[in-house]
Parts: sequence; C-alpha cells; structure tokens
Amino acid sequence: MAENPRKKSFVLYMDYAEHIGMLSNEEAGKLMKAIFACAEGREPPEPLDGMTKMAFSFISSQLIRDLQKYEAVCKARREASRKAAEARQHSGTLNL
Repeated sequence: MAENPRKKSFVLYMDYAEHIGMLSNEEAGKLMKAIFACAEGREPPEPLDGMTKMAFSFISSQLIRDLQKYEAVCKARREASRKAAEARQHSGTLNL
C-alpha cells in the first residue's frame, strides 16, 4: 500500500466483525497493528499466522482498493480544479 501522509483515516467495515470475533484477543491485537501498518504503507510489525493472516489478507486488499479509489477521486478533482482555473484565466475573470 502506498504511503499517503495526507490521508488520516480509513474505513473498517462491519462485515469483518464476525471474522475478527473468531480470533483470540492476542490475534485480534496483532491484526489491528497489521491493519494500521498497512494503512500507513508499512509492513506488519510482526509475522501473522493462521486465521489472523487470512483475515489480514482480505482486510488489506479492501484497504488498498479504498486507497486507490480515494487517489483516483483526488486526481479527478485536481484536474477539474486545474481546468476551471485555466478557464477563468482565459476568460479574463480571475475570481479569488
């Protein structure tokens, strides 16, 4: 996952509750640390195994998809903003 210092949050879906509930408290803690590391663009701080690794695989995949969607929206908005600024500049009305 790409490191994105501008993004300060991520979504954790309720669909995961049942799966995470099957983990021990220790496994769930390791999973949460791995999720935060992934959201920050880092590798998990410690190796995961078994069900924890499986849960992390589908959660991290969703985090990556969500980040890609976020980056696409940001790119589209930057482009629209740039085009609007160019249009104002060419029309001679620069509204600040």
